[in-house]
Amino acid sequence: MVELEKYTELIQITPIRNGRTLRTMLEQSTFYWVVEEFGDHIPAAREAFAKLENYLDNYLEIGRAKIEALCTRGKLDDYLKDPRNIAHEYSTTERIRIDADLDALLARILEQHCVVGAGFKRYSFHTQDRDPLLRIHFVLAPDAAFPVKIRVPRAVPIQIRRPAVTSKDGGTDRGSKS
Repeated sequence: MVELEKYTELIQITPIRNGRTLRTMLEQSTFYWVVEEFGDHIPAAREAFAKLENYLDNYLEIGRAKIEALCTRGKLDDYLKDPRNIAHEYSTTERIRIDADLDALLARILEQHCVVGAGFKRYSFHTQDRDPLLRIHFVLAPDAAFPVKIRVPRAVPIQIRRPAVTSKDGGTDRGSKS
């Protein structure tokens, strides 16, 4: 148990009952998410949860593609909003439609007596020039056995690469000491 507590910690999990809550929690995360299933589930609940995961993945990818398009057109300098916040890339009408789609998927999961929940874990770096990353954990669990807290890793192995620097001989160097 001591070893488990050394490398993991408990985070609070909130049951999610509507699409807007789910979407806004995803928008707050600055780091990839983790999806976990607890307990036994009816196949229909697992299918709906997989569709929910795919829908959220597509939502993020489309938002990131819109942001990337701003970068490639050189308009990012004029972009006054937080470039990591993909919510800015969708109109209010689009967000309402997305919320309704998520509501339908959550209702399908609830019909199978299961609940989707989510919780955040903040990861900090030892360097001062990096903002902490906020990772979201999505959970599918039976309604009768929904976990209030789950164990997550205290640290996540992340490799932050330094930009390549062209050396005098024309090769690239990623900050290695020679």
